[in-house]
Amino acid sequence: EESGAKPKEGDGKASDKESAGKKSESVEFVTEKELENVLESADSFNIILNKVANAAALAGEQRGYERAVRDTPKLVSKLTGEQITARDTARDFLDANPDLKPIRSFVGMITNELQAQHPDWDTKTLFEKAGEETRKRLSLSKDASKLNKDEGAEEDPSLPKRGAGGGGGTRSTKGSGLTELRKDIGDLVGYAEGSSNR
Repeated sequence: EESGAKPKEGDGKASDKESAGKKSESVEFVTEKELENVLESADSFNIILNKVANAAALAGEQRGYERAVRDTPKLVSKLTGEQITARDTARDFLDANPDLKPIRSFVGMITNELQAQHPDWDTKTLFEKAGEETRKRLSLSKDASKLNKDEGAEEDPSLPKRGAGGGGGTRSTKGSGLTELRKDIGDLVGYAEGSSNR
C-alpha cells in the first residue's frame, strides 16, 4: 500500500510549482483495489484517513508558508513606518521637554511601563503621561528648565559672589573657561539642591 496521495490526472506526480498555483486539486487518495479493501478492516480504513489528513496538513503548511513569504514585505514596511513614527514622536517630545533630555533613558523606562499598563493609550497620551510620571517620581517641576539667572532665579548663597572688585569673585586665567565651568557647576548644584528639598 502507498503512503502518499496521488494526483488523479497526468503522470501521477505534480510539481510544487503546479500545486502551488492551483487552488484545489483533484487528488486520488485510494485506488479501486484499495477501495475494495477499505471496509474489510479498521487498519485499511485508518491508512486511507491518514493519507487524507497528511495531504491536508501538507497543503495547509504550504499555503501558510506562501502567505508568510508574500506578506513579509508588507509587514516589514508597516513595522518600519511604526518605528520611524515612534522615533519622531519621542524626538518631538524631548524637544518640547528639554528638562527631560538628560534622563531620556529613565523617560523611556517610564514610557514602557505605562504602555504595558495602558495598551489602549495613543502615542501622544502615552508621552504626556510619561512626562508627568517622570517628573512626579523625580520630584521635578516642568518649569525647572525655564529658570534663568536673568529671569528671577535666586543666586545660591553657598556659592562665591560674582562681581568685579569686591573680593568675592572668582579668578580665571585668560581663556581657561574656568569661571564658566564653576558657574555651570554652581547652577547644577543649586538646581539639584532646590529639587531635593521638595
